[in-house]
Amino acid sequence: MTGVVVDAGIAGYVLRTGPASDLVEAVRCGTAANAYISPAVAALVGNPQEAGLQADHSLASHANWLSPRQSEVLKLIAEGHSSKEIATKLGIGESTVKSHRKSIMERLEIHDKVGLTRYALRIGLIRAH
Repeated sequence: MTGVVVDAGIAGYVLRTGPASDLVEAVRCGTAANAYISPAVAALVGNPQEAGLQADHSLASHANWLSPRQSEVLKLIAEGHSSKEIATKLGIGESTVKSHRKSIMERLEIHDKVGLTRYALRIGLIRAH
């Protein structure tokens, strides 16, 4: 994908709903030769390494995207737990779990549980069995 981006003369792609750190990182890259693709976009299009990410798309960089509680909820969703089970495990209301899931999906621009699970696998939040 990087080649396509560079060939098109695009120096980067950042979501306006993404974190400000994405914009900062994109500006640091500075040239089409160092094209920057937002991690959320890379997650949608496939392998983040193929997308030419300058930022590390890993569990460490994931901390910039979601709060610790959202990360816990994401991990449990990706492990296949229901909202009720997650609420019980975390000692929060089921409606709070649903609110966290909605926020996670909006922030990552991933709109289903399968996508969230793929994202969690990709960043190493969970491991395939």
